[in-house]
Amino acid sequence: MIIRETVLLTVCALFLLSPVIATAGTVDGMAISSMKDRVPTLVKAKDAGQIGEQRDGLVGLVSDSAPADIKALVADENANRKTVYEARAAEQSKDLEVFMRVMGDSRIDNEKAGRFVQKFDGSWAKKN
Repeated sequence: MIIRETVLLTVCALFLLSPVIATAGTVDGMAISSMKDRVPTLVKAKDAGQIGEQRDGLVGLVSDSAPADIKALVADENANRKTVYEARAAEQSKDLEVFMRVMGDSRIDNEKAGRFVQKFDGSWAKKN
């Protein structure tokens, strides 16, 4: 099951990032590579209920008492996502904040049932 989800997340990430990959000169290729490499670890952390998708297109800690390695995972993923979002927003002449909210909505809509997603009030809930 984890392999199927990992493949699905990788395909989704590649689809979302395809314009960036096509113009790799405008985005740090290391950010994209790191994001792809991180997918299996993100899947495990999401399935364990440690992290979830936020409304702003970033991942967040469901609990402040998360272990240091999960906090580092979130920081690394969010740094890479911001790099990609900034490049895509600029390429599309979109406001970064609006672009991030659109990405957040998309990531939440496509998130697997049972994983945590951020509600409009900022609290966490398991997706139905």
